[in-house]
Amino acid sequence: MSKTNQKSEQERRLARRNSARLSVYLSGESKSGRGITRDISRQGVFVQTNWRGFFLGARVDLTFVLKEPSFIKLRRYAAIVIRRSAGGLGLRFCTAPHLQRLQNPRGIR
Repeated sequence: MSKTNQKSEQERRLARRNSARLSVYLSGESKSGRGITRDISRQGVFVQTNWRGFFLGARVDLTFVLKEPSFIKLRRYAAIVIRRSAGGLGLRFCTAPHLQRLQNPRGIR
């Protein structure tokens, strides 16, 4: 991607993206799939997936899986599909009360 395209992509984002690699399950309208997050912000997430069952504007229920050595946590969120690409789906959160924990699952600041 050229520097001009990168700059315009960053300007269009409303919140800073953080790299994140979390397992996530997607479901909605009797469809489901799974993937791995590539990046996440307060506003949304990009999920790498080969599954193409969701369309632009579709509401998706997300279940993030946070794996620690001694436990597994599940976090659920609602999102809207705002972008589809060969690599996955761009999703905007409808609500995200626990998003800070996803960005920083161990609570380290």
